[in-house]
Amino acid sequence: MAAAIEARYPSADGAAIRAAYETAARWHAGQLRRSGDPYVTHPVEVAAIVADLGLSRVAVCAAILHDLVEDTPYTFAQMRAEFGDDVTALVEALPTSIELHRAALDANAIDVGSPGADVLVIKVADRLHNMRTLQYSSIARQIRASRHTLETVAPIAQRLGLLGVRRELEDISLAYLRPSAVTDRPTLATLRLLELTTLLLPRSARNRWREEWAAEVGALPTRRARVLFTLQTLSGVPRLAWVLSEARRAVVPAWVDGLAQIARALGVGGAIVAVIAMDTAFAWIAGGIVLVSLALLSALLFVRSDGPARRLADLIRAWRRR
Repeated sequence: MAAAIEARYPSADGAAIRAAYETAARWHAGQLRRSGDPYVTHPVEVAAIVADLGLSRVAVCAAILHDLVEDTPYTFAQMRAEFGDDVTALVEALPTSIELHRAALDANAIDVGSPGADVLVIKVADRLHNMRTLQYSSIARQIRASRHTLETVAPIAQRLGLLGVRRELEDISLAYLRPSAVTDRPTLATLRLLELTTLLLPRSARNRWREEWAAEVGALPTRRARVLFTLQTLSGVPRLAWVLSEARRAVVPAWVDGLAQIARALGVGGAIVAVIAMDTAFAWIAGGIVLVSLALLSALLFVRSDGPARRLADLIRAWRRR
């Protein structure tokens, strides 16, 4: 990969890129990515993206060296002596929050094609490669990274004119945040049931739990595991609703856990049938029993608030549209 990047540039620039790669490989030796690959493969892939976008030798070298000072004993003084002020200045600017860079871009303080824009392109390329390998991260990390990418990084790519990069960032992020794009009907049924259940939670918490539950379902390998996870989640909704509700005490009363036990008991018969039969219709019957029970129990939980009627109305309307 490094040789292919080097070959795209004139001989003098290619030699500098080769030197940057050799330095990165030496200092990153022994470090591994979550995938198990040598860590140096990451900065090289980032540099390849930067080269594909037509940036200069300085930007490519900075991309190869971008994690060196942060992750190894290598210093900026060494970098300046070996690769010059231009490369070092780019690498020094990279740790700055991407939100600050975006603010400068929005304020027209950064011109596309300037060194400041090169910093942003490297940061976008870094995120693109991290998103391409996000399957090796935890589900929570996948969700956080995908949200941040959609909200912050993809718009920066758009502003920089990197339309293909923006589309890829959005496609990867949405794949992690919306695994309901799957087409098998049992999984769709499970996801729909969980989505409807979020209507029983406070409005401010619904998106977060919808995304987290959907990500969990998308990561489970078998239908049996998805059904069990769904029913376990449903039975925990009374406790979760209490904890998330505004102005509630931190201690969950015993009677709330009692409601969860009732919901679990109501759903267990249908759950057994659904898990054994592995039939979508049975799964929906079991889920429906639990969901209706939870609707009534959640109404009890929120009798002291001003929104129980609205929540239940939302639930009924959503259920009828399915």
